[in-house]
Amino acid sequence: FESEIVAPDCFDPRRYAFSCGVAAHRFISAKTTKESGCGPCTDQKNISCLAIGGKNYCHDTSLIWWAFSQPIGNFLFRIVAVVVGYFLRCISTIVTVDVVSFRKHLSAMRSKGGPVNLI
Repeated sequence: FESEIVAPDCFDPRRYAFSCGVAAHRFISAKTTKESGCGPCTDQKNISCLAIGGKNYCHDTSLIWWAFSQPIGNFLFRIVAVVVGYFLRCISTIVTVDVVSFRKHLSAMRSKGGPVNLI
């Protein structure tokens, strides 16, 4: 493939690819939300809102399949993940994580110099 179009010096292909991915995700999420009647987040405009569970959260797979397909964790850890997931479905409408706040907390933990373990 050849082209005579010259990209400006400030063009960042990684940032462009990321922006295309975000735009595609928002488009698909909005379309899926309208068709299914439930969505991964109560505020579709807020990209920092990440849904992780609840009655109104659209699950792509079963909790058991999800838990046992994770790369880290022993059998007991996976069973506890399934139980917590079902518990969240029973007691809440939607459970979300504020990704921006989570990233700030993670950066603060890293700046202290100690190891950062999420699990």
